Amino acid sequence: MDWYQPSAIVLQCGGDSLSGDKLGCFNLSMRGHANCVNYVKSFHVPTMVVGGGGYTMRNVARTWSFETGLMNEVVLDAELPFNDYYEYYGPDYKLDVRPSNMYNANSPEYLDRIMTQIFSNLENTKHAPSVQIQDVPADLVDFDDDPEEDAKGNIDTRGGSQKARDELVVPDNEFYDKEEDAHKSKDSTSYKDKPSSTSSKTTSTTTIENAASKFTDSSILPKDYYAKATSEMMDELKKDEENEKETEEKDNGQKEQQDGKMDIDGDTNQTATNVDSAATTAPTTAPSTSGSH
Repeated sequence: MDWYQPSAIVLQCGGDSLSGDKLGCFNLSMRGHANCVNYVKSFHVPTMVVGGGGYTMRNVARTWSFETGLMNEVVLDAELPFNDYYEYYGPDYKLDVRPSNMYNANSPEYLDRIMTQIFSNLENTKHAPSVQIQDVPADLVDFDDDPEEDAKGNIDTRGGSQKARDELVVPDNEFYDKEEDAHKSKDSTSYKDKPSSTSSKTTSTTTIENAASKFTDSSILPKDYYAKATSEMMDELKKDEENEKETEEKDNGQKEQQDGKMDIDGDTNQTATNVDSAATTAPTTAPSTSGSH
């Protein structure tokens, strides 16, 4: 309080440090918890007291009720008055939080070390009357910043300034995702549309030719390089299509021959079966033994 000299205090009274809390691992009694409130109250500085943690509800209600009384110069009785929730505070029905015999692992040396660290941290912060609201200084100007970027004529709130867009560099080998954009080419400062082709073909041939014509003017290669390359690519595509077609026809022919052979073999087997069946079922005639004497 002497270090910062605040004009107001916000005190948070979390109840998870009380004895018997379901999540907290501390073991404070209700009166020990309330002594913190009394200590802050003794400075006579306007104070706002708020709640916080606490997961054993009956103990949180006991403690906050007792501390509210202390803030108003009233010490509540130990006996709870009868109310709609009276049975909730059994079996003793007392205001005080029941203590426990938890072992205190906080040695005096450990507590002294924490206090020393707190005071050391306070020495590195500004103290009263230097603590005040002040403007945060602006960031240092980067070396790459262009003063003309913030000029009135260059300011554009959508997509940066015109100057920044004009200085955009796009590689000469940039391709387009859409076929209808393939006729665009890069200029020194912006993109300009070339006259669109009168052809409405959407085949792979048109796409390749448009991509090749895009680099004709700006490339250091001979002007007929892309035309030759395109022609060779188209020839290879045609050859691949012809080879695939021949392979498919050949496979179909072999399949038809195999099907025909299977039909002939089936007919032969059926004829042999019929002959064997006829020979088996033919009637036999015994030779006659009668004669004229």
